[in-house]
Amino acid sequence: NKRASEIAKQVEIAEKAEPAKKPAQRSSNRQSTSEAFVKSVSRAVGSQLGRQIIRGIMGSLFKGR
Repeated sequence: NKRASEIAKQVEIAEKAEPAKKPAQRSSNRQSTSEAFVKSVSRAVGSQLGRQIIRGIMGSLFKGR
């Protein structure tokens, strides 16, 4: 019991000395214009890249037939 109370006191002291930092919260959940643009561009690039990879694989598999 003594040891548990000592540990609890140490935890309290540590919490007072260094409070837990919360991440910065936004005023709203909406994306900014630049975030929406970057997300859209990255999605388009990823889609194009995936399409080219799949076409290359399928072309090499079925080209000999």
